[in-house]
Amino acid sequence: MKKYLIITLLIFVGCKYKKEEVDKLNKKAAIFLEKGDTLNAINSYQKALTIDKENINYSNALIRLYSHQKKYKKAFEIIEKLPNSLKKTQFYYQSKANLFDLKGNQKKAKLNYQKAYKKLKPLKVGKESDLNNLITYTTLETLAGHKEKAVQRINKVLKYNWLTQNNKEYLETFRNEFEFYNGNGFRSFDSKNEITICTKNLDSLKNILKNNHINISESTSSKGKKGIENSKIFLSKKYQNKIQELNIKPCK
Repeated sequence: MKKYLIITLLIFVGCKYKKEEVDKLNKKAAIFLEKGDTLNAINSYQKALTIDKENINYSNALIRLYSHQKKYKKAFEIIEKLPNSLKKTQFYYQSKANLFDLKGNQKKAKLNYQKAYKKLKPLKVGKESDLNNLITYTTLETLAGHKEKAVQRINKVLKYNWLTQNNKEYLETFRNEFEFYNGNGFRSFDSKNEITICTKNLDSLKNILKNNHINISESTSSKGKKGIENSKIFLSKKYQNKIQELNIKPCK
């Protein structure tokens, strides 16, 4: 009995030391990142991952840092070094998909997004704190080639009477992005000033665009001659067909 008690205590002490050590390394990495010291941040995360191989937070941090440096080969190595228990998980497939997306290989990216999508757990939205999970779910759903389902899912939630105005605007922004998704990976969600529309009635034009699910990248206003307000609205190119349909002409 005494022998088993000693073994149990040793395991407990070992686990406690392990947690304390990785916590220190995690804090060090955060401090290094604040200082812009990416190299030492990577070293700290690598040490933490050596101690706690099952913690996807450290793997994810390394994948992100290597991706930011465009060191995709090293990022892929981190993914493939994941323990077997973490392979064939949503994290595994989505991490690969994100890297292929960054490299511009949309075919492999979509294939892995689809595999990650199949690993998603059923989603329930009953309170405000569930909305971020909804957006995470529907983003992957869109990238996996099911944007219609994603749009329907958000439209359904938009009918919930407990939503605040901020909640609705938040959901509508993403709903619009998914509705006009063009299949080019997550870069499709970038807000770009590719189309410029000039107007003397900014509020009216904003309402028209909002009612047609068009997100505005930016808007500017200035006073012209005789105090007349001249405004410009900037849109992403993905809305080009829709504004043509609405007979809205870009500035020349």
